[in-house]
Amino acid sequence: MKTIHTALVTGANSGLGFEAAAQLAEQGASRVILACRNPTKAAAAAQALRERTGRDVFEVEVVDVSEVASASALAARLVRAGTKIDYLLLNASNDSLERVITEGGYELTLATNLVGHHVLTVDLVEGGALAAGARIVISTSEVVRRLVHDRLYDYDRLAEDAGSVRSAAVEVVRGRLPRKHAMMSAYSNAKMWAVWWALELSRRLPEGMAVFAVSPGVVPHTRDPKTLPWSIRSMMPLYRVLAPLLGAAWSVSDGARQYLEGAGLPVSESGAFYGAPPRRGIGKLERQTDDHYDNEPWAAAVWAALTRETGHALHRSGTGPSGRRSSPVH
Repeated sequence: MKTIHTALVTGANSGLGFEAAAQLAEQGASRVILACRNPTKAAAAAQALRERTGRDVFEVEVVDVSEVASASALAARLVRAGTKIDYLLLNASNDSLERVITEGGYELTLATNLVGHHVLTVDLVEGGALAAGARIVISTSEVVRRLVHDRLYDYDRLAEDAGSVRSAAVEVVRGRLPRKHAMMSAYSNAKMWAVWWALELSRRLPEGMAVFAVSPGVVPHTRDPKTLPWSIRSMMPLYRVLAPLLGAAWSVSDGARQYLEGAGLPVSESGAFYGAPPRRGIGKLERQTDDHYDNEPWAAAVWAALTRETGHALHRSGTGPSGRRSSPVH
């Protein structure tokens, strides 16, 4: 893993975010910013991390990444403070059994997993708050891989219903498509969009920076049973015991380690999706090569929809890993 002095982790008060923050400190980071929605839980997490690691390197920043204004305000505070972030871990996540539209008018699952992360990242880059060789890792999931592609939206159908791929992307952001909400499909879509977003961001980042979509693997202990349908919730206690024994899942510590491994991936691979080996939910990070992950029309549409709907865009051109210059999308 590359040397990390300053790291920022969203959703760091519990689960994979908490564990990643601990591992960052244990591996020598001199400043770890815990970006969390609930200040009380964040403060408790910071104290628990100090006690676990024996290091006083943790700071708390309050942010609700489901809301554009909150994400932008955090970025502005960090820019004003002259912060230089070496490692940005976009880990915060959410899902909902019902369709929920945020105050800003975005579908909640997508807003938490990606919309606020887009705003935070763009504003940090624009404000010069990322170090020259910064690494950005956004959390994706095993739910987007071939084994469970049936949970993803029918993107051809969405484009047909909306009239174009770009119009469909806007309708999805606003929670108007698909017309029927299904929790796992909405969550899978948000994680698929994270893959496409990373692909597009890689073409716009300043030279030397890199972004990766990384799946932590199957980590059942990070799921809150209360957010799951009853049919799945009733099986969770047994699954949490049996899956690791059968080699089908692993610990929160193992999952967080995948995120940190992402910080050491080469800049030439920027924009790629990394996860466990094919047909496995755990194991050493490998680049995922399914054509679906490189769906350029939808990747471009995701970026265009996010920049249009949030009003936050990269105004500088970037040089992607292929060397092809990419202009901002408005």
